[in-house]
Amino acid sequence: MRGFLETFRLAGVDSQVVFNILEKFSDKYFEKDHTKQFTSAEEAYNFAYLIIVLQTCQHNAAIKEKTSLERFFSQAKEMVPESYDQLPEGMVEALFYRITSHEIKAPVTRDLINGNYELACGQ
Repeated sequence: MRGFLETFRLAGVDSQVVFNILEKFSDKYFEKDHTKQFTSAEEAYNFAYLIIVLQTCQHNAAIKEKTSLERFFSQAKEMVPESYDQLPEGMVEALFYRITSHEIKAPVTRDLINGNYELACGQ
């Protein structure tokens, strides 16, 4: 999911566009996931949405109350109730810490933060 989200920016995008992107991603993920971590494309969609919510909560400066690990566990159980118990052991926790410690950034965002203004502006 990180690799996919790092290819474009979601900031300022209409919510319907985000939902459509997530739906297509989830359908393809579910179709190609031979381990069948999720019981349906809908649960894959819900988990992908949960990842975006966590990313936003943990890295948006306007959000003062950050999501705790316990809260993320609870949200994951609510969002993917049929799939939660079959997810690989430690996956939810590892995902929480990876997103919390390493923000998902689009290439342009990374370039601007690193001072590579020519790359970010296409020069």
